[in-house]
Order: sequence, then structure tokens, then C-alpha cells
Amino acid sequence: MSHTTQTKERTLSRVRRIKGQVEALERLLERRQGPVIIPSAVISDALSELSATRQ
Repeated sequence: MSHTTQTKERTLSRVRRIKGQVEALERLLERRQGPVIIPSAVISDALSELSATRQ
């Protein structure tokens, strides 16, 4: 597997992980009727994944 293909696969894996996290948050928000507190760790992880994808 070439370097480019490995990078692409790693990036796709990160994007899919982020997508799953966002979908879980969406389901949480849809089920809740009151205010929702999203742990900062979840947001931090998602942002870390995005910044790692750019490198």
C-alpha cells in the first residue's frame, strides 16, 4: 500500500469515527427535552481528530 493510500485510509477512519460521535450527539439531542450539557471532553476529542486529519 502506498503512503498516499495509507494516509487516505487513516483519514477516512478518523472521519468515520467523528461521524459516529456526531450522530450519537444528534440522537442525544433529539431525545432530550431540556437543556443538554455536552461534556467538553467529547468536543475536545472531536476537535483533536479534525486537527489530526489536517496534518
